[in-house]
Amino acid sequence: MTGATTDTALSPEMRPLEPVATSRRFVTDAIDVVVRSVVPVLLALGAGAILLLALGRDPITFYSNVWKGGIQLTAWQDSAIRAAPLLLIAVGLVVVFRANIWNLGYNGQFLLGAALISGLGPHLVASEPRWFALLVLFLVAGGAGAAWTLAPALLKARYETNEIITTLMMSFIGVGVANILIKGPFQDPTVNIPQTRVLPLDKMLPSIPGTRIHVGVLMALAAALIALPFASPLSVVLVASVLTAFPCELAATAVSAPTASSMAAPAAIQIDRSMKKSSSVRES
Repeated sequence: MTGATTDTALSPEMRPLEPVATSRRFVTDAIDVVVRSVVPVLLALGAGAILLLALGRDPITFYSNVWKGGIQLTAWQDSAIRAAPLLLIAVGLVVVFRANIWNLGYNGQFLLGAALISGLGPHLVASEPRWFALLVLFLVAGGAGAAWTLAPALLKARYETNEIITTLMMSFIGVGVANILIKGPFQDPTVNIPQTRVLPLDKMLPSIPGTRIHVGVLMALAAALIALPFASPLSVVLVASVLTAFPCELAATAVSAPTASSMAAPAAIQIDRSMKKSSSVRES
């Protein structure tokens, strides 16, 4: 029976069907990607139009103004600059949500990291080379955001506390701490309004030639491409399985190296869940 099955699987009559099946699968995957990408945007625009109508506004005029102010002429460059940090946050959340773990505290994590680098940046860029200062600020922001997820991760791993509640509450606390820093030790003493010192233009990220867009947009796009394999649920399961094989080494690495703020909590929670599942299997 095994030999007959092998001969049938390797028979020349079956080989011409493989390209057809592959092309059909490619078309199906392409349609799935289009549906997942376009349909949510259309639904969001429709929901926004309904809300605008309920408020007595014209949706067509509103969306037309958004297009003129955010896309036309050179406005798209400003939109791209503002989208860069949001894209980095989304990249981190891809891994979180694919692992069936929630992290609703990204707002507080982002603002806390932004407040820290805004307060430390002017002093650091004035005394250190730009590349070194930007690297240190990048690590400081990522480390601050990652540290802000440790409390929800530990509560989830130790007491099975719902991470939706804890990350959301930590987000409110993070926003409050950021406001305290901006209005307190990081406030610019030359002005009366709550704001930090302004970084000199020549100390910021370099711009792409011919545009106002800085290279941070390219870094965000590169991060999205690197995280593309994590968009598959199977890849997250495989990565989690590899990580759980070395829990001690992973814990030492997590302590010694800063990680992305949105990935700190899901790693600890996923390891704890996997270890509990493996121990229950051995007991049974």
